[in-house]
Amino acid sequence: MPNPVEERRPPITPQLALRSLQPLAAREIELEVGGRAFATELSGGVRTRQGSGPRPFGRLRQTLSSERRDSFSIGASFNVLSVESSQLRLGGATDEVVMQGSIPIGGGTYVRARAAGNRYVTLDREYLGAGLTIDSGIGRSFELPRDLARAELRLCARFAPRFREPERNVGSELGQHVRWLPDTSAFSGVGASLARGELGVPNTDDSAFELLLDATIGVLWPDEKLGWSGEVGVGSVLFGTDQLSASLRAGNVVGSTMFWTLHAGYAVGL
Repeated sequence: MPNPVEERRPPITPQLALRSLQPLAAREIELEVGGRAFATELSGGVRTRQGSGPRPFGRLRQTLSSERRDSFSIGASFNVLSVESSQLRLGGATDEVVMQGSIPIGGGTYVRARAAGNRYVTLDREYLGAGLTIDSGIGRSFELPRDLARAELRLCARFAPRFREPERNVGSELGQHVRWLPDTSAFSGVGASLARGELGVPNTDDSAFELLLDATIGVLWPDEKLGWSGEVGVGSVLFGTDQLSASLRAGNVVGSTMFWTLHAGYAVGL
């Protein structure tokens, strides 16, 4: 005879998982196909995870460059991952429109800025809220001897206001308050990086081994607490026009809560 308690137990769904403030790590499989023609990049794919069906996503970026090596790009992303909170990471997504630019001012010094507008949704495309993120910085890059790698030191700042959907700011059926979006936050700090090649992008002009080491540390406002982020990544060419790569990214600057992601991928250039 079936247990009546078990019959009343709701099935495990992404919506129920959102009610947990500390969900288990999400293991996903992603397939993405993309191309680059001149200064235009376009890609799309599907992402799936145990307990949820395939979810399509897409990205588009247009880059403009001048003779002074200034650069400016505009881009849009649809239904991509967000790591701003554990709830969004597990059961949400974001649509994004972004503009960014970098201007060299001599001697390896540059000024960089980025502005992004986001629309946050659940896996079922229910609207959660919106956000605006403004990043700016000034830095200096150095080419190491024998073209071993490129090093960079920078000062950086971020302002990220967030606007929650009022109807979502209520307790769940379990009597818990769920923060779908993080609070408005700001950050200022210093960073350094060491890069060789470009991870995830097969290029016959690059070396057979790619490397990325990046770290940022500073202060999160208005809480006045330590903010940090870091990324470690490696890539290798296997057959000449491909790249096998892996990266680990962690921090608390995006969304002001601790997160980490581990990514492994294989890309083929045609």
